[in-house]
Amino acid sequence: MFQRLLFPFYSLFSTLNYRFSLRFTQEGKFCSGLLFASAVIGIDTRQTLAYQIFTLLLAIFLCSFFYSLFFRGNFRVKRTLPQYATAGKTFTYKIDIETLGNKQEKGLEIIEVLRDQRPTLNEFLNRKEPDEQQRNIFDRIFLFYRWVWLMNKNSLGINPKPQAVALLPGNVITVSFEVTASLRGKLEFQGIYIARKDPFGLFRALIKISQVQSMLVLPERFIVPNIPMSGGRKDQLGGVTLASSVGDSEEFYSMRDYVHGDPVRNIDWKSWAKTGKPIIREYQEEFFSRKALILDTYSGEKGEKNFEIAVSIAASYVVSIEDQESLLDLMFVEEDVYCFTSGRNTAHKSNALELLAGVVPSNNTAFPLLSGSVKKRSSILNGIICVFSHWDKERKELIQFLQSSGSPLKVFLVVEEDEKNKIDSKGLNITIIGNNSIRECLLNK
Repeated sequence: MFQRLLFPFYSLFSTLNYRFSLRFTQEGKFCSGLLFASAVIGIDTRQTLAYQIFTLLLAIFLCSFFYSLFFRGNFRVKRTLPQYATAGKTFTYKIDIETLGNKQEKGLEIIEVLRDQRPTLNEFLNRKEPDEQQRNIFDRIFLFYRWVWLMNKNSLGINPKPQAVALLPGNVITVSFEVTASLRGKLEFQGIYIARKDPFGLFRALIKISQVQSMLVLPERFIVPNIPMSGGRKDQLGGVTLASSVGDSEEFYSMRDYVHGDPVRNIDWKSWAKTGKPIIREYQEEFFSRKALILDTYSGEKGEKNFEIAVSIAASYVVSIEDQESLLDLMFVEEDVYCFTSGRNTAHKSNALELLAGVVPSNNTAFPLLSGSVKKRSSILNGIICVFSHWDKERKELIQFLQSSGSPLKVFLVVEEDEKNKIDSKGLNITIIGNNSIRECLLNK
């Protein structure tokens, strides 16, 4: 109940802090602090002269405020975003800006407006900050650091710095923003502010231009070892339509006498000329392999750090697995079980990465749904890769079942560094990865 009462307070505080940071420059923030301090110290005008500082600063702020009321302008802007970015990597995008007025505009700034970063009440109450259990009891009660973490997560860690520009009538200026997205997800832009500082450099006048756009930040990918799996085309029927669309054809099987109703295109004309009777070439349909990539979306009680690493491992194998000769089923569970198939002209691996960019943790009660779906499909799979960020009896039973099915199986388990030696993996082919040595563990496998 107490934490529910904290939510509107933190929400209001974040709104006021955002608007304050938007309106005031660094110099303005310093002077506003000085204004507040001089007001407190200078209450008794007979004991101190601090009230004179307060009066001077107040007059300057009032002039700055009234100056901002007269900022007018007509601008045209266009933001050009890349289709994708990658978590942890720097990307560049551009904004073209043009003034439609007849006068030169100097001292302007371009400020990006991202979507509202404040978390919902449900997120605030239920999504724990990584390693939150290690904070002191005061922080665990008031959850301020959880709020800050959720704010940063919703913005994907992006905070584009204002860019200064000067505009001439009729000229289009291109401004480049170079930013790094620290987290995966959907990055949403709501608009652009054109700002101008007052002569004292304390306060910004703003003109907002709506420019709603979005882009995807894909999960970080690692260099992963090749996993040998049977690649023979022996289980999944391709069919004429699918085979022809990827440049294949039916495989020649045998030759026989013509029977009424056989397609004319299958007649072997050379054999007919030699034997004097129509001969048909018989074909059999092509078959190809089907692999599955299983992502466990339960993050466990220790937060989402292990889960994010698991998503990155899954994304790495989506990219590395060759899909020209096989199908790849990406399976995970949120509210329901999702199975997305790529390869063999069905869908591109970039579509699977888009799904992984937006996948969210689930509770542990959803795992039986995923486990049941995997077991049903195991008979048609030629190879299985499982990526877990939690280990318990249910997951162990699933791995034992998949091993008994005879299909090649590889399991990755992401855990805390101090838990690597505590996992009971006897008789199971599991690669246990510490969350602080992910790259070293993968490269050594």
